[in-house]
Amino acid sequence: MDTVEEISKARYIATEPISFFILTIQGMLITLRTLYIRKTLAIDYEYNLLPQEDGNCSLLNVSNPLEVQINSETALWVMWLASISTFLPILTASVLVASSDFIGRKPILIFSATGHLIASLIYLLVSVMRLPLAVTFLAAITLGICGDTSAATTVCTAYIADSTSGNTRTQRLVVQSLAVFVGWGCGQAVGGVLLQYLGNFPVCFAVPVALSVINLAYTVCPGVLLETISPREHFNAKTVISKSFKNLRGIFGRRMSEGRWRVWCLIAIVCLKELVHESLYDVIVIYGLGSPFCWTADVVGYYSAAVALFPAGVAALIVRPLLRCFSEYWLIHFSLISSISQIVTSALAQNTVQLAIIGSVNF
Repeated sequence: MDTVEEISKARYIATEPISFFILTIQGMLITLRTLYIRKTLAIDYEYNLLPQEDGNCSLLNVSNPLEVQINSETALWVMWLASISTFLPILTASVLVASSDFIGRKPILIFSATGHLIASLIYLLVSVMRLPLAVTFLAAITLGICGDTSAATTVCTAYIADSTSGNTRTQRLVVQSLAVFVGWGCGQAVGGVLLQYLGNFPVCFAVPVALSVINLAYTVCPGVLLETISPREHFNAKTVISKSFKNLRGIFGRRMSEGRWRVWCLIAIVCLKELVHESLYDVIVIYGLGSPFCWTADVVGYYSAAVALFPAGVAALIVRPLLRCFSEYWLIHFSLISSISQIVTSALAQNTVQLAIIGSVNF
């Protein structure tokens, strides 16, 4: 392992590309898989999903109960896929992150990159060979086992903490956060735009595969990403898992002070909010394609990107001035209120203009 000073001096950019690639891949897969499932179900029902033109839906299609059923089944498929790739990392990500303290950061990042490559290949094969939609569960399980985005982004953050200090660390963490949001937003936008103009699912799914290969190559190639942790001679996976659960149990078992209760209440609120908020990224695709919005695939991508990028940009601009007037505790409240109001008011929008205005105000 190289010294911290050598790593810090040698690499101004280290794990930021990994965060960008991982989130870009995920953003594209989420948009493309929803559109692919919807189209496949329409073919199974022998129903023609007429293209959306100039933001106007066919009144016949909008009122057709069959299309409503297709959209409902699409949402159900997406829910199960999202649940698998979200709940599995609750266990796997914690173990993988803890293991990185023993075996190094790179092996975990390589494992995550490999998992994303396999998942992308599964989606590509499903679209090329027209395999049953049930095969996509293998992709969701693969993403869950490799920790989805949680393991990769957490290990990337730990890597930065290992190799930097002081103001340099803060600046690198800001760049890391921007890479996450930009990758997530760009992935969804690119996925929608490619499908709109190419109209070919296999070609579109090939893009995440290519990005996964680049990400894996960046992570694996010697001398590109330097290791920051010296691998321990004795590593026992069972011991790591046991210690992880003991530490978690210890956190819950400690005597609660007033400040600790406040923290746990905030965590509970954030968990409930994220439970709804994260599911919206899949629902947005179905929501935007139907009445009253009738968006094309590229518009869905643009909106998904805006939902991801605008809050990050606004936060970067206003957090520092607000800290002069309010405490960090109140900023958490403002953030939660803004996020919840954006979700509720967006659901009440009757057209694209209203949705854009509501979104801008809430951001």
